[in-house]
Amino acid sequence: MTDIRRHTGWTVAEFTVGVCLQFFVIRYIVISLGLSALGVWSVLMSAVQLARLFDPGAAAGSGRLLSLYLARGDQKDLERTIASIFYAVVPLYALISIVLYFPLYFGLDVVLPKDQVDAGHDLLPFAILSYVLQIVAGAYSSSLVSIHAGSTKSQITIIGCALQAAASMVLIPHDGIVGLALAQVLNYLFVTIISIVFLKKLTGIRFARMTAWHGSTFRSVMRFGIGIQFGSLAWTLFEMSIRFAMSYFGGVAEVGYYEIAYRIASQFRVLALLVGQPLAAVLTALSVKCIAESLAFYRLIYARYVLYAVLMCAFLIVFSPITSIVMTGQIDAHYIVFSVLAALGTLAHIAAIPSEATAMSRGLLRFNLIGTVSALTTMIVAGSVLGSFFGAYGVAVAVLFSSLLAAAVPIVLNGLRLNLPILPRLNADLHLAEFYSTILRGWMSIFGGHAK
Repeated sequence: MTDIRRHTGWTVAEFTVGVCLQFFVIRYIVISLGLSALGVWSVLMSAVQLARLFDPGAAAGSGRLLSLYLARGDQKDLERTIASIFYAVVPLYALISIVLYFPLYFGLDVVLPKDQVDAGHDLLPFAILSYVLQIVAGAYSSSLVSIHAGSTKSQITIIGCALQAAASMVLIPHDGIVGLALAQVLNYLFVTIISIVFLKKLTGIRFARMTAWHGSTFRSVMRFGIGIQFGSLAWTLFEMSIRFAMSYFGGVAEVGYYEIAYRIASQFRVLALLVGQPLAAVLTALSVKCIAESLAFYRLIYARYVLYAVLMCAFLIVFSPITSIVMTGQIDAHYIVFSVLAALGTLAHIAAIPSEATAMSRGLLRFNLIGTVSALTTMIVAGSVLGSFFGAYGVAVAVLFSSLLAAAVPIVLNGLRLNLPILPRLNADLHLAEFYSTILRGWMSIFGGHAK
């Protein structure tokens, strides 16, 4: 349990530092370059994520095999699995990026205002490079979590974020958004290199074996990852559709406003996902041991996640005027409306996490995927209709409708199939003293304490 608490503490620290530095840089961009520059970069980064459409999911499937081979002490298969990560991301994403460059180049004429198209064309190569390196860095750093070195991964990520923030301060005044891209590249190169060094140190893998091709291992990794990839792909398309619709119906300045509000709200969902990474494994073990214990644990985490979601939503809404002043320099009605709608959508997404994790633990992925695909479909249809009549506000309302549907489908359908409660019982299922004690011990482990 000590390692779990240490991992949780460093995960929270990674999240906190990352959020603070990220929004510090966003604020610096708004002050230095304006909201339109932030909007153009957001649209570009969403556009290059089309590369995920052609990703077979190989990188996502390596985690389980790494943990399995490490436990068995199977050094040869461990090396082959780590080597498969290289072929899952580096040549694959390089090829995809080259193929997509010209469609993206001409597609920017549609999604960007005419006065921003030239800037988008100039920035596109930097956006592609930054995105590819982000995928590479994520693949190698997440492998550290699979070999039970999650705290090391968090420490590397924290240092990388700090390097990016410092480089942004130096490069943005001279190079504009290109400077932001170069700062991101520096971060991702650092995370990749240091993660590889620690993979070698902790597993004993030889550097020469990290690019050795082994077809059967690669296929095994890909088969496991392709199921995960479907849901990830649908979510990527959902977020892409938000930016594109907002840019088309509202303009890049509105994208900038909404990007700030959506990112701030999304961080609370990201934190819930990070802290909840072990949920599926715990629920799997409990369901094998005793369904009644599994159900009791589900009720507990469901109540806590809903409470957390409600508190975070209230926080985002109440403090939206202050956030508006900090991030845009004024109390802006556009931002406050976007913040309220994004907060409500995030509440729904967080509430659905326990249901989705329980379904994964039982091998039932269908309703999780249906929920995400339904959100994407609703966003495309409702976003187009409401955006046509109400502009950026209509698009933001469509995002909320889509988010509510994405949460309701797994909560209700998983609940009916697995006999789970659809509504939480906050009074009966919460044990807050124990909950806060666990979090406190996790934080203490960061500063050298050892939880007993």
